[in-house]
Amino acid sequence: MGAGAGRPQLDIPLRLTAGSVVAGRYRVGERVGAGAASEVFAAVDQTAERQVAVKVLREGIGEVLRQRFLEETRILSGLEHPHLLPLLDAGVDGGLPFLVMPLVEGTSLEQVAGPKPPDWVRRVGAAVADALAYIHARGIVHRDITPGNVLLDRDEHVFLTDFGIAKAWDGPALTAENFVAGTAGYLAPEQAEGRGASSASDVYALGLVLLETLTGVREYSGTPFERAVAAATRSPRVPPALGAPWCTVLRRMTARDRRRRPTVDEVRALLHGRTPPAVPVAEARRTVAVAVPLAEHLGLAG
Repeated sequence: MGAGAGRPQLDIPLRLTAGSVVAGRYRVGERVGAGAASEVFAAVDQTAERQVAVKVLREGIGEVLRQRFLEETRILSGLEHPHLLPLLDAGVDGGLPFLVMPLVEGTSLEQVAGPKPPDWVRRVGAAVADALAYIHARGIVHRDITPGNVLLDRDEHVFLTDFGIAKAWDGPALTAENFVAGTAGYLAPEQAEGRGASSASDVYALGLVLLETLTGVREYSGTPFERAVAAATRSPRVPPALGAPWCTVLRRMTARDRRRRPTVDEVRALLHGRTPPAVPVAEARRTVAVAVPLAEHLGLAG
């Protein structure tokens, strides 16, 4: 039973307005985000007297999207990591599900003007890689790593957000027929081709996000269709001006063949300045020969 059980059932309209109260507790302020299925509002938790973000499913949404929202809540309820926003509350109000998380007062990578310094990008990338390693170890694939889903608070602490299309190994199959989960322009080739997503797909998307943050230029631009076509027909262009270390890492992370990409543990080790983790003996001949030079190229070995 959700945390909102037993609360008074209030009628949540299609779009909440300033002053609306959700679950008799959260007084809504301005809308800070919106998608096809849900809206996110800044709000005041009148019980705890703190600022929060309230995400509410839109009225009239189909059953698949409703179940996806509930699955996001289930996934978030089992996560606890310094680079993930904790789920503070969840429930159903007026028949519509909602969830509550801390309100991040800051910005997102999408709103940060680039290009950014390599050391800054490395720090942000390491934080996202840490969060990915944590969720991957729990059988969860994010499937939507984009600059807009990487938040930075006023102290530039990094948070990976939006698990709206995340897939857990023990979760239900909620992808509609002929629907590709993810954001055009950040989809790994296997996702764009409808072959599903894996942890390697998240590594690919993170590579694109790091590339965009380093260059200040979105690699695949245009309409969603144009971005999807461009991503499906060519590999990302990694400017040689970034230097051999970054070029080597980014090209591996965005390899079209998922088997050629580094693991997220290798990525985080590189970005944190550690030697990549050991691999099984059966894979040593294929992987170690590549991983150790990568660390040396970045000046991170040892």
